[in-house]
Amino acid sequence: MNSFLCMFINFFSSYTDQQEKNIDVFLSNLSSGSNKAKVRLKIRELLQKDIIRTILLIEYKFKKYKTLKKSFRKVLYRNADLIKQDFWRFFNANNEVLQAHLKQQNIPVEKHEDEKLLLLFGIMQYLLPKLKYRPGSAFEKLLRNPKNEKLIGDCNQIVTLYLALYSLKYSVNDVQLKLTPGHVCLHYRGIDIETTTGKFEHYQKHDGLLDTEEIISINLLDISDQDEARYEISPKKMLEAAGLAYIFSSHRSLVEKNLHVAYHNLGVHYMREHNFSEAEICFQKNKDSKNLQSCYENAVSYFLQQKKYFQAEKYALKSKDHKLKKIVIQHQAVDLLNYKKFNAARSKFRQISNQNGLRSCDQNELHYLYQKIKHCRTSADYKRNKRTIRQMLDLAESLKKQDVVRFCNDVLAE
Repeated sequence: MNSFLCMFINFFSSYTDQQEKNIDVFLSNLSSGSNKAKVRLKIRELLQKDIIRTILLIEYKFKKYKTLKKSFRKVLYRNADLIKQDFWRFFNANNEVLQAHLKQQNIPVEKHEDEKLLLLFGIMQYLLPKLKYRPGSAFEKLLRNPKNEKLIGDCNQIVTLYLALYSLKYSVNDVQLKLTPGHVCLHYRGIDIETTTGKFEHYQKHDGLLDTEEIISINLLDISDQDEARYEISPKKMLEAAGLAYIFSSHRSLVEKNLHVAYHNLGVHYMREHNFSEAEICFQKNKDSKNLQSCYENAVSYFLQQKKYFQAEKYALKSKDHKLKKIVIQHQAVDLLNYKKFNAARSKFRQISNQNGLRSCDQNELHYLYQKIKHCRTSADYKRNKRTIRQMLDLAESLKKQDVVRFCNDVLAE
């Protein structure tokens, strides 16, 4: 009855099983103030129990890949179980052969009888013919049926699969991660294991050794298959992922760098969406004065196109760029002139000492006033429009249009 009840509840739940729910509860309770030591202990526990479920749920929760819905995650978990079962059959059936081949490798003699290294070597030999390394590949392409499909993965995902198979017998804390520029491999007691090629290596240039729980941060900050729409991750989600990685990781310089990238990408995204206030916050957090200035310039340009001069002026002032502020006032003046608000337009042109703009105001107003009197035919008609003609006279004198000045004076003298 209890088993049936659990199945019934899981059917309507967003989780595939209780383990997923436990992982999600743990993730949901994390914050920047969480005790780092306790967090790392819990992560180690989750990785040992089921690293694949942990990584996949984190990808679903923090990257929102469209494919990783509940039904598809179930398929991936089943495939992961098939890989584990198939590997275990291979390892048990070929144990003696693997021991013999291990002794032929370029490793210290004292490692020849190391049972844990033998298991790692077994994983290398099992995956070698089944695996295809593809940078940037999505995790789901690695979790396939090993009997009839090629397992395709990025370096960090292949490392994750190695750890999943290793955890079947030993603690994942036995091994470490080794970071090389743009790459990660496994490290075991002085020996580097290049998981993408299934070979023992000894990398001289590297960025340090990390505990295995750092694979969480590495996977969080990895972006899969950017050229495929179904793997698109929003910059906001990437920022959340970077924030979580910051909580998890002890390799702060790496995470801070990626957090910087996440804020940058989010800022650029918001700019493209014309959400300049959010873009401003992102660039301010990064102390990125160059892109912050670009944000202000883009905001001014956008709001000028929308004829929203208050917002345009606000960002021009923030930019502290006198030329930008001048451009905003110029646009305002021209707009006022087009709406025949001549005095208001003159006021704006005077703010920026634009003499051509002031002359243009006079010319346009003179033409506008002429349109009012062009219907006049008699002295009586002109007398009724003397006020308009006086305005024309003032403008004509300012513009030095002598023919218009003579005309206005003649009419006013009658």
